[in-house]
Amino acid sequence: MNSRKNAHRKRPHRTPQDRAAFSKTLREIGDDIHRGKTAAGLAKANQALTHSGLDRPRQARVLALVADSEFMRGRFDEAAQIQLRVASDTIDDPTLWLRAYIGEVLALLKSPNVEGALMMAWHAVEVAQTKMTDFDEQVRLARQIVEDGGAVEVPPVPVRVSVV
Repeated sequence: MNSRKNAHRKRPHRTPQDRAAFSKTLREIGDDIHRGKTAAGLAKANQALTHSGLDRPRQARVLALVADSEFMRGRFDEAAQIQLRVASDTIDDPTLWLRAYIGEVLALLKSPNVEGALMMAWHAVEVAQTKMTDFDEQVRLARQIVEDGGAVEVPPVPVRVSVV
């Protein structure tokens, strides 16, 4: 009876194991920001943006955390502007762009700019439709290439319009 009772206990907390230094940096920045240690989180974000040669998608991930801190501090207009920059930097990524658009819509709703939020939400849907149309076209062309005996590279599946 006692062994059955122990089978449903929570597991003890384990600290996350980061495989890359950038993942650890992102987690530390996010933890600081979400625990209310905004100054420490922003200092780490500034250090990550200035001291390392990050590509645009990685810079955008750091900036998204900065936008989260601005949102939590009640600076919704600044958060929306940062999220817009993040969205433009990650538009080529199959999934990262969506987080920025959602963050921007939430910031615009809080600012309150309902018309702007609605416009950005519809823009996000249009981006998702465009990405899905492009993906379907690539798949169609890939089938044709494979039938002709060629090799193809499979692109990542974009976010579904229903998810957006």
